[in-house]
Amino acid sequence: MAPTLANGLGFAASAQLNYLLSAHFTWGDRRPSRALSTKAWLSYNATVLIALTVNTAVFAAACLAVHPLVASLLGVIFGAAFTYSICNFVIFRSRKVLT
Repeated sequence: MAPTLANGLGFAASAQLNYLLSAHFTWGDRRPSRALSTKAWLSYNATVLIALTVNTAVFAAACLAVHPLVASLLGVIFGAAFTYSICNFVIFRSRKVLT
């Protein structure tokens, strides 16, 4: 298998595993209703693709100023922070009912 294809398949598989872990453990107390679960899954996957873009853009920009290892770390930090923020405040947001 071509390395690029293998990397893409690994990324896709990782995203699906991360969705399941996020839905059941990280935000398990905020699980969407069954009717919203497909929307949450699609939203999560869109978020992951945007986070990949954020990661790549930060890495490319940082490579101009710092060592590639540091640039890679910065890309991961920014991509992870983006994903966490969207998941916490949008996809798996708390659905508390005000009384």
